[in-house]
Amino acid sequence: MYICVCKAVTDSQIRTAIEQGMCTRKKLTHCFGGLGKDCGKCNQEVNALLEQKLISIQKASCPIHQANDVALDSLFDHKQAQYSEKQLNIMDTSPHSCFPLGCVSN
Repeated sequence: MYICVCKAVTDSQIRTAIEQGMCTRKKLTHCFGGLGKDCGKCNQEVNALLEQKLISIQKASCPIHQANDVALDSLFDHKQAQYSEKQLNIMDTSPHSCFPLGCVSN
């Protein structure tokens, strides 16, 4: 399905790019030649795809998440799970912006 009609970018292209290391909004925007910079209608969907994919990568690489997957899913409100543009920009500038390396501990 086309996510960005201005740049002719599909959801599968975005998912593949994230899997290959384009793990921040800034990298995705650059990778696809200004994704979201024209009309902007795709921004919310691109952010949601990025968030979903990063969460699934993180959960897949974390033994604690694998063991507690059912319990975590019951506590997590998927309908409310969206990073704000400000949060995504903070992730872009963090040295640890791509976090499939394991669990993030507090």
